[in-house]
Amino acid sequence: LTDRVGPRTLLVVSDILRAMVMLILAALALDEQITIYSLVISALILGTCQAVFDPALRAAVPSISNPDSLLRINSWLDMTNRTAGLLFPAAAGVMAATVGLWSLLAIDGISFLASALSIIAIRLPRASVSTRKGVWGQLRDGLSYVGRTPYLRSLILAAALINLADALVVVYPLYIANVLGLGVAWYGLFNSAVMAGLLTATVTYLITGRRVPLQPALVSGSIVQGSGLLLVVLSQNRFAGLGGFFAFGLGMGLFGTACVTLLQRGVDKGLLGRVMGLYGTVALGLMPVGYAIASYVASEVGPGPVMATGGVVMLLVGVGLGIGHTTRVVAPPAPATDSVASGSVS
Repeated sequence: LTDRVGPRTLLVVSDILRAMVMLILAALALDEQITIYSLVISALILGTCQAVFDPALRAAVPSISNPDSLLRINSWLDMTNRTAGLLFPAAAGVMAATVGLWSLLAIDGISFLASALSIIAIRLPRASVSTRKGVWGQLRDGLSYVGRTPYLRSLILAAALINLADALVVVYPLYIANVLGLGVAWYGLFNSAVMAGLLTATVTYLITGRRVPLQPALVSGSIVQGSGLLLVVLSQNRFAGLGGFFAFGLGMGLFGTACVTLLQRGVDKGLLGRVMGLYGTVALGLMPVGYAIASYVASEVGPGPVMATGGVVMLLVGVGLGIGHTTRVVAPPAPATDSVASGSVS
């Protein structure tokens, strides 16, 4: 959809739909008519819009920046997301208790409308492929492009394994409570340590900018992430655990931003929407599998071995990327029949 109709249309439509959902929920909350069914339907619509919005946003970034600025722009995007994730939940809790749930939902809806207006003000590219070719044919072109591009295969596989391992840490609240014997205050501190690591990675990219070699950052991010998780498990110490979760967040931030930037730098713009969509599908698609596996195995052997397995997987991914040197950006030419107009495909 990003390649066929253009990222701006998808971004604006996604925001408007989410605004409508939140404003309807606000009206239902004001009238005390919210039900579990309205929440489930709302969650489905919001999740679908988010799934459309994210690859369209990442595909739009290279079209309004030069390659040397991509890492810094992605870091700014990550910074705003992570800062919001750190500050806004607490603010939302206070607002829900003071101004009421319906007001909070209405403010959320208005924020989506503000986002849509800001996107309309940006000059984004139009569709990059012709609609003369069928949807399935264009999907096959995207899959074929990834299949014959070694660095894309490596990045997408590595991201899939990292996200699968990330999903295993769904059991770490059990580890904190049952193994370390700590309460909710320490659980909050550990979460803050992860967020501090993520923000440190983002600030590092912002300061260093284009001077960062992305392949070493990718490798080190995976290794640091896995090492942090293993430190938490092997130390069984609350203070070492803080350092381990900080390293976990730091590695997560280094890996994720470097991976997205490598994709944006090397992929043909006429195929970037499809590649980012595939990246999201494959990389994030394994997380529900990871949740199911982690839940079952943790009930059989405990949370410690599950978290250790996740750490080992991350280490192996980093070692594999470092040994293989397969993330060097060498992309084949795009399908010649896929562009809308001359010059739309680089």
